Amino acid sequence: MGQSLLNNYCLTVKSCCFCISLKSGTIIIALNGFVLSVTITAMYFYGQTILEKFGVGQWAAVIIVHYFAVIGIVLCALHVVLLSAALTYNEELILLYLWFALIYFFLDSLAVTFVSISAILKGMVVSGIILFLCFILYWLFLYFYVFPVINGYRKNIHTIVIVLA
Repeated sequence: MGQSLLNNYCLTVKSCCFCISLKSGTIIIALNGFVLSVTITAMYFYGQTILEKFGVGQWAAVIIVHYFAVIGIVLCALHVVLLSAALTYNEELILLYLWFALIYFFLDSLAVTFVSISAILKGMVVSGIILFLCFILYWLFLYFYVFPVINGYRKNIHTIVIVLA
């Protein structure tokens, strides 16, 4: 079921950046994602004051900071999983990564929407709107560029397995 949903709704490409193989592109995405995950995890140390400046209450800021710490650690692990899946041609691990990304999208949407609304209510309308627009651009980039590379690689692995069987 998971594969059929991804086959119907997730885009695919034949190469990464028009000239890099999908395997190399997936490895690059995994390494860049790991660095980004470490940055998200670092929010635990300095994120509370930033969130409070955006108008988020103290308790809500503590919850969001801990959320980012946990999600950052999980994302670090998942990018390691994606890296190992790319190196070992493991389709199931790539599926795990893609489905977790979908779950993460919904959780991230809640957190960013909450922070954006808090900023707007505090009178920081431009900051709240810019934050929300950056969030939308980030996820559009993931959906139209990163996910198609990873899903294309997953489909290539699936094709290789069928041919070998």
